[in-house]
Amino acid sequence: METKKEETKKEEGRVRKYKLLLDRESITGVGLEKETGKYVYVPYEKDNKYYLQLNDKIYGPYDNVHPCDIFYCEIFFPDSSKYGLRYKKDDKWYVQLNDKIYGPYDNVHPCDIFYCEIFFPDSSKYGWSYTKDDKYYVQINDKIYGPYDEVDFTINKDNKAIIAYILGDEIVVEEIE
Repeated sequence: METKKEETKKEEGRVRKYKLLLDRESITGVGLEKETGKYVYVPYEKDNKYYLQLNDKIYGPYDNVHPCDIFYCEIFFPDSSKYGLRYKKDDKWYVQLNDKIYGPYDNVHPCDIFYCEIFFPDSSKYGWSYTKDDKYYVQINDKIYGPYDEVDFTINKDNKAIIAYILGDEIVVEEIE
């Protein structure tokens, strides 16, 4: 017969605990990376600033973290190798992938209008659209497409990036990656 102490020891490998890095009253939710369960994230709002705890590391303060990234869309690559979020600081928007920060931009389009994920299904690339100086751009990894007067893009199930934009009196749909 197993004692309580032995049962607890067996379960230790299946339990991970992280200390809350800000006060409990500031928590606005909790989320779990869906593919492997490797990451847990906790968004905080404190003194009109936003923070994101990812496992045992805190990010922020930000003026705004787009709620699409925290609650409605995956913030992790499909293979769980990277995480990403959009945030606002000092009236400019940024995209952060792990510890690499892109920007500043005038705006990073929420959910890229119709498609929330910024990661390619095979985790090979990432992308988003943004506005800078009243022009639209699409960024796939470190390559930038644009400027455009209007643009939208999506990543299809075959890992292809497709953009739609207006050129003169035509609507152009182009596979770019």
